[in-house]
Amino acid sequence: MLKNIFKSFSVAKKIHGKNISDNASKVRNNLFPIPSFYYIDVCNICNLKCPFCQTGKKVRGFTQKVMSKENYQTILEKISLYAKQIHLYNWGEPFLNKDIIEIISMTAKKNIFSIIHSNLSMREFTVDESDAIVSSGLSFLNVAIDGASQDSYEKYRKGGNFDLVIKNIKQINESKYKLKSNLPYIRWRFLINAFNEHELNVARNMAKDLGLIFEYCLMNIEEESWRSSLHDRMYSEEWPKVEYEGIIPDEIYSGPTNLVHLHPAIPEWCNQLFTWMNICPNGDLIPCSAVHGDRYVLGNLLESKIEDIWYGDNFQKCRDFLLNYGPQQCTQSVCERQHCHLTRKYIDGFNGLAQAGLNIEFVQGVWEEPMVNWLWLSNEAEMRLTSSCDGEIHFDLIIPDNDIHSKVLPLDLHILLDGKLFVSNVFEHPGKKEFSLNILAKKNLTIKFMSDKFVIPDQLLSNSDNRKLSLIVKNFILI
Repeated sequence: MLKNIFKSFSVAKKIHGKNISDNASKVRNNLFPIPSFYYIDVCNICNLKCPFCQTGKKVRGFTQKVMSKENYQTILEKISLYAKQIHLYNWGEPFLNKDIIEIISMTAKKNIFSIIHSNLSMREFTVDESDAIVSSGLSFLNVAIDGASQDSYEKYRKGGNFDLVIKNIKQINESKYKLKSNLPYIRWRFLINAFNEHELNVARNMAKDLGLIFEYCLMNIEEESWRSSLHDRMYSEEWPKVEYEGIIPDEIYSGPTNLVHLHPAIPEWCNQLFTWMNICPNGDLIPCSAVHGDRYVLGNLLESKIEDIWYGDNFQKCRDFLLNYGPQQCTQSVCERQHCHLTRKYIDGFNGLAQAGLNIEFVQGVWEEPMVNWLWLSNEAEMRLTSSCDGEIHFDLIIPDNDIHSKVLPLDLHILLDGKLFVSNVFEHPGKKEFSLNILAKKNLTIKFMSDKFVIPDQLLSNSDNRKLSLIVKNFILI
C-alpha cells in the first residue's frame, strides 16, 4: 500500500484577506503608481570574485557594461518627477564607473536620496577622491565587510583587501570631518557565515570605533560548509533577519509601501514589480534586483517613456501572473517563463495540478484523501493526467529508504504518453528518479506502478505517519 503526501495549496480567492480580482483590476486600470524607488546599475562589472554572486562567478547573462553619465542624465530626467530614492548599484562595483561622482552629483541636485553599495576594495582613494565623494552629495554608503581580518574576509570576498577597505573608510571619514559634512552615512554590512562568525563582536567594535552603522545578518546560503552555528535560527523570532547598531537616517526606513498582498509562496523580491524599477547599465528594465540576464528584459528606458513601460504589456503580464498565482496562466510573461527565485511557477500537489490545467484521474487501485494523500490499495495502480495546453512536465518519484518500503521492492514503473510506452523502469532500491517530458493538449500521461511483493502492512493501519508506506510523487511543474 502506497501513500503520497503532497505539499498542497488551494488557489485562494483571497490572499491575506485581499481579493485577488481586486488586485488584478488595479493592474488593468493602471492604479499602481509609477515608483519612487529605483535600482540603477551604473556598472555591472566587479573587481571581486565572490563565490555565490552571479557576477563573481562570471555567469553568462548581462553584457558587462558601464553606464555613461549622458545615459544616466537621460534616465534621471525621465524618473526625477517620481524618484525619492535611487540605489546606484545592483550587480557590480559602482566605483569602477569613472563618472560615478558626476552621477551622484546629478542625483543630489534633484534632491533625491542616493545609496551606493560597495566593497571599497577596488583601489586606494586619494584625498581628492574622498573629498569628491563627500562633496558629491552621496546620502548613504553600504560597505560589504564580511570579517574583521583578511583571513575571514577573503573567504567570501575573493580578491578583496581588508586593510585597504578600512583605510578607504578612514579616508572618507577624514574628508567628512574636514568638510564638516554628516554625509554620506556609512554602514558596515557583515554577512555571517561559518568562516567569520567568531569575529562578529570584533567587527562590531571596529565599526563603533570608526563611527559606522553596523548591520549584521545571516548569509542566505544552502551550502552546509558555509552555514554558521547560528543558521539554525535563521529568520526565527530569536534571530532577526537584519540587525542594526547605530543611528539610521529616516530615509533608509522609508521604503515603498506594499500595494498588494501576494501569495505567501511568492518570494519578497517579487513585490518590486509593483513598487520599484530596476534599470541596467544599457537602460534595460528587469522585473527585480534578483535576476541576472538579458532574457529578463521588459523594456528600455533610453528608448521609451517611463509611463509606456510601467503600464505596458510586459510589466502588466508579469503582475497579472503574480496576482493570480496558483494555476498555470500561459501569460508568456518573463516571470512565468524564466527561472528565478520563484522556483515553483505553479502550486504543487494534485489540487494545484488541477488548477494549473492538469486534470487528474485515479484509474484503479487508489483511494484519495482530498487535497492531501492518495493510497495504493492493490499490487497494481494507475494515475492518469490530461493537460489543457501544450507544455513540458517535470516531476520526481521517490521511494524513502526504510524497512517498510524495502518490502515492496522491486517496484515496476511504466509511464505512457497517450497509450504509448515512454518509460519502463524498475525501483530496485530506495531513491529518487527525475522525469521531464513534453505533453500535448488533450493527450494523456499515465503513471502505473506494479509490485509482486505488495502487502498491506499492519503499520499502515496505525496513526504513525512516519511508519506508513509511501511513494512520493512531487515537484510537478508544467511549463
